Amino acid sequence: MGRLPPKSCPLAIRLVLISLFALCSTGLGSAASTFRAQRLLQSAPAARNAVRDLIYLAPTGCNCVRVYDTHFTQVDEIPGLDGPRGIATDADGNLWVANNLANDVLAFHQGSKKPYLTLGAIPNAFAVVVGDDGTVYVAAYSPATVYVYASGTTKPERTIGLKFLQDASGLALDANGDLIVTGNVGVEQGRMLFVGARSHEQRLLPGILASPYGIVVDGSNDRVVSDFDNGATYVFAPGASEPSRVLGVPRAAQPTFSAFNSTRTLLFVGDALHAELDVFEYATGKLLEKVPEYQAYGYGLGVATSPRAPL
Repeated sequence: MGRLPPKSCPLAIRLVLISLFALCSTGLGSAASTFRAQRLLQSAPAARNAVRDLIYLAPTGCNCVRVYDTHFTQVDEIPGLDGPRGIATDADGNLWVANNLANDVLAFHQGSKKPYLTLGAIPNAFAVVVGDDGTVYVAAYSPATVYVYASGTTKPERTIGLKFLQDASGLALDANGDLIVTGNVGVEQGRMLFVGARSHEQRLLPGILASPYGIVVDGSNDRVVSDFDNGATYVFAPGASEPSRVLGVPRAAQPTFSAFNSTRTLLFVGDALHAELDVFEYATGKLLEKVPEYQAYGYGLGVATSPRAPL
C-alpha cells in the first residue's frame, strides 16, 4: 500500500493528498462509490439532542481516537490514550473508549478531549457498549469477564465471569437487551456467547468462527461478527449455525471492530491488514469505499459512529 503524505505537509495540501490517496489506493475507491457512501451517511435523520454526524476511529498506532465527518475528512483528534481497542457511543452522543493498556474505560462528551468519567481497574479492557438506559458493559479480554456499571457510576454493580470463553473481544446488546459476547474457546475456535441480562444464563450460540473480534446486531437481530483470522465479516441469524451472508472476501482482510451508521444502511469495518476502514452498503454487501488509516496496524481499529444505530 502507498504512503500518506507526512504530517509536516501544510494542512491544506495534506488534506488534498489524503483525499486523492483514498480514491486511488484501491480500485473500489471510485468517486462514484465515495459519493454514494457520503450520500447514504448524510441522509440519516438527526439523533436526540441533535448530535453531530461523526465517525470515530481508534487506530492502535497513535494512542488516540481520530474524528471524521461524513466526507471522511478528519476534523478532530483525542490524544493521550494508552492502547485503545473497542469504542462506542451512547444515546446522547458521548464517546466511550476501552483504554486497554491503562486498564480503564474513558467517557468523553462530544467535542471534548478531556474525559468526564473514568471506569478504572478493568484488566485488559477490550470492548464497551452502552444501553439506552445508560448502563455500561465492558468486556475484559482475559480473564474473560463483563463489568456492568449503572449509569453515571464508577464502581461496577456486578461482574460476570464468562465460564465458556478463554477471552472476550467483543460484545453487543441484542433486541431483547441481552448480551452477545465474542471470544475464543480454544485454538482457532471462536464462538458467540449469550448472556441473559435478567436471567444471567450463559450458553454458547451456534456458529463456529476462527477468531471473532467485534460484534454488532442489525435491525433483524442478526449477529454481525468480524472474524479476524477468517478475514471477513459474517452475519448469523439468531439460532443459526451457518452465516446467512458474508461481507468481504474471506482471507482478504483482518477485520477488527465494526459499527453501523444511524440508519444501518452502512457498516464500517476496521481492517488491520491493510490499515484502513472498509465501508459496506449493508443491504447489498457491496464494498463502497476504503478509507486509509495509516496507524491502524497491530490490533487495528476501534470504530464508532454518532448518532449511533438504535439498540
